[in-house]
Amino acid sequence: MNHQETLENYISCLTDIKKRTEVIRRILNNIVLEDDVVTVEILALQFRKVFELIALTGIVANREKYAEINKDFHKNYHARNIIKSLKEINPDFFPVPVRGEKTGTYNNGQHSNYVMEKLGKGALTENQLTNYWDRCGSLLHATNPYGEPKKIKQTLKVMPDWLGGIVKLLNSHNSMGINGEYMIAATMQSEKTGAVHAAFFEKLVGSTVLDSGEIIGNKKPPEGGFKFDASYVHPVPFKKCKPF
Repeated sequence: MNHQETLENYISCLTDIKKRTEVIRRILNNIVLEDDVVTVEILALQFRKVFELIALTGIVANREKYAEINKDFHKNYHARNIIKSLKEINPDFFPVPVRGEKTGTYNNGQHSNYVMEKLGKGALTENQLTNYWDRCGSLLHATNPYGEPKKIKQTLKVMPDWLGGIVKLLNSHNSMGINGEYMIAATMQSEKTGAVHAAFFEKLVGSTVLDSGEIIGNKKPPEGGFKFDASYVHPVPFKKCKPF
């Protein structure tokens, strides 16, 4: 796996998500008419693209194996189909919202230990993503005058919750690789620059001796955790991050 290319593509997807969620937020904060069909359709399009981009981060993080079962992976965009395929190769592919806490240092202070606390409450789930993606799709077609009317008010009412779930899922999260052999840790809002940051971690094996980087895990190295690859990194502040 090319770590640099993987991180760049992962960050590209997250940056696109960040831009679209800002558009969604601005529209939701300036809604005038609750039955404005066109406005809700615009929101549905942006939400649908966000859900697709979250699915695409899974392809990025698992590209090699995903490409083996899907030769046309570079053409994929259908969120439900992507997630179905990802689950076949990596059941743990879905992002996990976390908060990092520094617990100490080792090697004369050259390296740090972090414990990552999972934060699942209120975050977008895998099932919600596919269900909301389908729901958005139903709004993007013209209404047949003989069909069921679109649920505009009902959908608009829950859209702020969709946005909140996305923020809670991605604000600071880990994306686990196949069999837990590696991990991408990312934040949507760097404290210093406000940009998306991410880093690549490889699982510690046996008596691996670290020569650079940081550790995520409950145990002191080399007993467990992940090795921080300092060569391929957009620095990640492992602490509570400002919501994007």
